[in-house]
Amino acid sequence: MRYEIAGLLLLMLSFTGNLSAGDKPKKSAEIKAAFIINFAKFTRWPVNTTTNMVICFPTVAEPVGAVMTRKYAQVAIQNQKLKVHRGVVLNELHYCRIVYLGHHDAYRRNEILAQLSNTAVLTISDLPGFNHSGGMIELFREGNKYRFSVNLDAIAWEGLEINARILGLARNRVQ
Repeated sequence: MRYEIAGLLLLMLSFTGNLSAGDKPKKSAEIKAAFIINFAKFTRWPVNTTTNMVICFPTVAEPVGAVMTRKYAQVAIQNQKLKVHRGVVLNELHYCRIVYLGHHDAYRRNEILAQLSNTAVLTISDLPGFNHSGGMIELFREGNKYRFSVNLDAIAWEGLEINARILGLARNRVQ
């Protein structure tokens, strides 16, 4: 486990470099997808969580969802085969372990977060201000690097636990 965490830390740090203003959206989506996979590996859900490892995207057209489907659909995470669902309707998002909100979901961010309250679903997004809206993990660019911030209160409220070393990599911790 120690080597796995060390490898993850190196992997996450490697995603923070070598991005330029001219990077294509595909590269950006691949980096975000890798972050999501790593958060899935190092998050513990409450014991009573019965869903499989399902990562959901409310919008079918989300580029990160396309990368997840193509690259990670057969990966095993926490001894469960990963399933990626795109175009998931609002009242079915609570069946997911992770929900990613992209820019297509900005207009309904608050509605989605309200729907996921008290469901033990990890919420991740690259929408500015996501943490302050009650979202758990916000991905963002800082210069030519990808970083993330976490909303510790939102994570704890849902009964989730993210590995402390991963939390140590967070640029900001909102409470």
